[in-house]
Amino acid sequence: RAYRGAPGRASLFADDDPQHYWTPTQPELPRIQNHVADVLVGGMSDICVVKPDGTVWCWGDNEYGQLGDGTTTPDGNTHITTPVHSLGIDDVLEVSGTDTNTCAVQADGTLWCWGNNDHGQLGDGTTTASPTPIQVPIP
Repeated sequence: RAYRGAPGRASLFADDDPQHYWTPTQPELPRIQNHVADVLVGGMSDICVVKPDGTVWCWGDNEYGQLGDGTTTPDGNTHITTPVHSLGIDDVLEVSGTDTNTCAVQADGTLWCWGNNDHGQLGDGTTTASPTPIQVPIP
């Protein structure tokens, strides 16, 4: 994903509207200790990281359960401001996502996804959202 903007500022928009820029900041991670192995910018409003121990931690918008902790904030205006542990998966190698869903690959090669599923994005054969990781059946 390419970002645009003046030094110290970034934007996903192609215009020069100052309202579309933000200044990157170093988030405080009080519940995440040790070094982070992999960082994902899931979308414009949520972030997930994989710690060296293989656990996934996320924070930000959780309207569709994309943080994976079993909860949602359906109003879309309440944001989780401290990292929460994504439930049910450990030994994760990589995590990726969008504004409304997240997926992770475990060391055993299994794929797990959670969050919005209105177009079948979770790959489980349904269109039902999941606030916790579900294994994607790969044929």
